[in-house]
Amino acid sequence: MILKAVMNLKMKKKLVYLLFLVGFIGVAQINPVSIATDTTTIRIGEQIQFKIAVTGKNNIIFPNLELDSLGKVELVEALPIDTLKDRLEKKYLLTSFDSGQYVIPRQQVLINNAKYFTDSLLIKVTTVQVDTLKQKMFEIKSIKSEPKTFDDYK
Repeated sequence: MILKAVMNLKMKKKLVYLLFLVGFIGVAQINPVSIATDTTTIRIGEQIQFKIAVTGKNNIIFPNLELDSLGKVELVEALPIDTLKDRLEKKYLLTSFDSGQYVIPRQQVLINNAKYFTDSLLIKVTTVQVDTLKQKMFEIKSIKSEPKTFDDYK
């Protein structure tokens, strides 16, 4: 009798775990928006190609790119939307002139007036090492004066 009760309790636990797991699977949402970059580590002044891809070709509005909160990452160019077989892609060229690590926040894409968000992206900008012992240094040039012309006296 006790063995039967213990077996019944174990079966109930397994059933609860199974229902709990199925509940999470049913709630999961497939995000049709993804991002990609050619690299996440650059030197000062180099460019990154940041791409937002959306699966499907419905009514899609790509974001005006919101960059890092410090304003250290700059938008060089927003390229036109590229239409592929089953998705649309919007590419952006980004650069930075200050070393450090910067987070590009999640971007909001509207698909049929529904809001979808991309993942955030960490960009690392490194300095360019200059060896001052091997690099020839030049003297600072003095200020040169221009010759005066007739237009200066008008």
